[in-house]
Amino acid sequence: MFDGALMVDPDLRVVFWNAAAQQLAGWSAEEMVGRTLPADLLVRIPGEAAESPSGIEPLAETLRAGEPRDADAWLRHRQGHLLPVRLRTLAVPGTGGRTAGAVGILSDNTPRIVIQRQTEELEEEAPLEPLTGLGDRVAAERALERRLDGLRLHGVPLALALVDPDGLARINDRAGREAGDRVLRMVARTLYHGVRSGTDAVYRWGGEEFVVLARLAGGEPLRRFCEKLRQLVERSGFDGPDGRVDVTVSIGATRAAPDDTPELLVRRAEAWMVRSKEGGGNRVTCEPEPPALPPVEEG
Repeated sequence: MFDGALMVDPDLRVVFWNAAAQQLAGWSAEEMVGRTLPADLLVRIPGEAAESPSGIEPLAETLRAGEPRDADAWLRHRQGHLLPVRLRTLAVPGTGGRTAGAVGILSDNTPRIVIQRQTEELEEEAPLEPLTGLGDRVAAERALERRLDGLRLHGVPLALALVDPDGLARINDRAGREAGDRVLRMVARTLYHGVRSGTDAVYRWGGEEFVVLARLAGGEPLRRFCEKLRQLVERSGFDGPDGRVDVTVSIGATRAAPDDTPELLVRRAEAWMVRSKEGGGNRVTCEPEPPALPPVEEG
C-alpha cells in the first residue's frame, strides 16, 4: 500500500502497522505493535479548521460509535517534525454487534498542502484594486493560472464563479456615482467574507464584475455555494441620502477540467452569468443544470 495503515484494538493498542506507516511516521512495526497509540501522534494546530482532529480522537470516536471518520491532521514524525496527512478511519466489526477495533488510513497530504500554501502566499502579494481592496484582474489571471496548474498536477479541484451586480447603472443614475462605488465595495466585502478563508479567493475582474475562485470537491454542490453568495448580497444594503440602497447579483459558475484554459473557463462562466441576467437577475446559473421536466398532458 502507498498509504500508511494501522489497526488498533478497543484499548487503542496497535495490532497492525504497515511499512508505509513506518515511512510516514518513522516508527517501525516492531516499535509500535503492542504499544498504546501515542496521544500526540496526531496533532491539532490552534486556529485550524474545527474538523481537524485533536490527538487520536478520530480513531477513538470510531471505536465508540462504530462510524467512519475523515479528517485532516498533522502527524508527529519520530524526529519531532509534523507532516500534513489525511486520516480515514473504519470500524472493525466484532461479535455481538461490538466493535473489535479500528483501522486508520494515513495519506500524505503534502502535495495538496504545498500547492495551497503557495497559492495563499502568492495571492497575498497580489496587486490590489484601490476601490474594493481586492486583487485586480492581473492578480486574478495569475491566480487562475496557478490554480489550473494545481488541478492538473495535484488534482486540487477548482470552480470559477463570475458575479455581476444587477442594475448598477440605475443606482448610479438615482443615487449618484458615489453610491455606485459604495455598492461595489459592499458587494466586494460581502463576497470576501462569504467565501472560505484559505481555499477560496475573490477578485475584481473589471468594471462591475467579480470573479470567485473556489476549491470545491466533486461532492460539494456548486449551486449551493453560489446561492449562499447570492443570498448574502441580496440581504446587504445601506442607507443613502435618498433612502435604502440594495443590490442583487447575477452569478454564472462552472467547474474546471484539466484541459481548460483560463479563457475557456471564464467564457463558460460568463455564458452562464448572461443566462442569469436574461432570467431577470438575482439568480445563479451553473452546470449541471437539472433536466427540464416533460410537459404535463392535460386531460
